[in-house]
Amino acid sequence: MRGVCVSILCVSVILRSAISQPPTESDTYTECTDGYQWDSQTQHCKDINECETIPEACKGEMKCFNHYGGYLCLPRSASVIPAQDPPSQPGTNLESTAREPFNPCPLGYEPQGDSCVDVNECERDEHDCQPSQQCINTPGAFTCQCPDGYRKVGTECIDIDECRYRYCQHRCVNVPGSFSCQCEPGFQLAGNNRSCIDVNECDMGAPCQQRCYNTYGTFLCRCDQGYELGPDGFACNDVDECSYSSYLCQFQCVNEPGKFSCQCPEGYQLLGTRLCQDINECETGEHQCTTGQTCVNIHGAYQCVDTNLCQDPYIQITDK
Repeated sequence: MRGVCVSILCVSVILRSAISQPPTESDTYTECTDGYQWDSQTQHCKDINECETIPEACKGEMKCFNHYGGYLCLPRSASVIPAQDPPSQPGTNLESTAREPFNPCPLGYEPQGDSCVDVNECERDEHDCQPSQQCINTPGAFTCQCPDGYRKVGTECIDIDECRYRYCQHRCVNVPGSFSCQCEPGFQLAGNNRSCIDVNECDMGAPCQQRCYNTYGTFLCRCDQGYELGPDGFACNDVDECSYSSYLCQFQCVNEPGKFSCQCPEGYQLLGTRLCQDINECETGEHQCTTGQTCVNIHGAYQCVDTNLCQDPYIQITDK
């Protein structure tokens, strides 16, 4: 009898020994009991390792342990400690050295001295992780980790569509393993690469010809007085004020870039900016009358009148 301990439960397993019959002169005995097979080299019955010969000998989470003449299905976390071999009896042909070695440690561990140590499947390349996955060793097992931006579905790594979670303030562009945020025109990405902040186009060389006003997400062009904004929204074109009305000036309207001016005929001067007033050349001294003449002002001009209005042989003796 051979005692087998499973965790704290001791199980006695009765194993039948194959005792070969001494050959006689008439025949040679080569038949073995169940669980053994004849070994022609050693001329003995050899234990069959059912854990290797029977497909899926143990189902589910059970682990197969081979023993003389049979096998055990025990939980993977169980530890099997074989008892001392009984003293060999004369006449038996069962080899004590023929049994197969087994791992007394739980799955993912291996014996080291009197204890069980974890097996690093990642270092030994004993894992089934995909080439794109990273093998991470854990106590008694391992895990396959996907790169950033991917999630594991079954054994495969599937790209995560981060745009579904609205990480971006404006537009989100999903790319394999990552994503990028984009802003609407007039905005630029903030330091967190997700938010969008207004761009001051006026400080960045906006194409306004005269005045630029920044607004949220855009800008406006404005013109100085006397100009109007062109169809493109950037250029400023001169306004011809003289074409609007013929009453802007008393005499003549002259258009100039960004403004207009009024002009008066010869002999007149501007009164204010639009009216014309006669110039009294006789008072201003801007006439060419001689000392024998009198300057007489008229509209827009003057006349020089001789002082002696009498004809010969008469002379003027009074102004009356």
